[in-house]
Amino acid sequence: MIYVRKLSLAGIATMVLLIGIAPAVKADTVSFSVTGLGISVPTGPPTPTQLDFNFKGNYDSPLGALAINALGSVAITVLNPDGSNPNKGTFTVTGPNGSAFSGTFAGSIQQATQAGDTTYTLSYIITGGTGIFAGATGTGTSIGNLNVITGATQDRLTVNITAPGLTAPVPEPTTLLLLGTGLAGLASGIKRRRKQRMMGS
Repeated sequence: MIYVRKLSLAGIATMVLLIGIAPAVKADTVSFSVTGLGISVPTGPPTPTQLDFNFKGNYDSPLGALAINALGSVAITVLNPDGSNPNKGTFTVTGPNGSAFSGTFAGSIQQATQAGDTTYTLSYIITGGTGIFAGATGTGTSIGNLNVITGATQDRLTVNITAPGLTAPVPEPTTLLLLGTGLAGLASGIKRRRKQRMMGS
């Protein structure tokens, strides 16, 4: 059994370096929350019952840059109990090296103010993917602010995605160096206190 007080500073540093260069452990589930900016535009003139739209946005995530392309429709003649209109559609999120995951969404959008400002909430179901997202499943949510006049959109996206090819983000070398320094300081402190006790007895 190895005790911390018996580890040399060099030994601790070596252990941290070995942890840092070890191969990334495969993980099949990744969760994250991000905020992105985009634009929503109508894809055609509204009909008496619905408005079709296209939303494109970009996020910086732990998996790298993500771009979303969503096609949906708002049921403008249907009101939810809170006065919002239901909407639904399909989406594709493209990530590193062209890998993508896709699925369906459904939610609601509030009535816009005279200035065109409104908010929406969406729930996503991930049904598949390509590349590192091949075989993806999962869920997600969005809470966003939209101006229906300019199309400017700020979207807060939360995703919980499972796929065999996903790799959990690993600590950066700087983080590992800080961890090694902290462990070395801990070992040094324990050794110093032990010497002081021995000298006092």
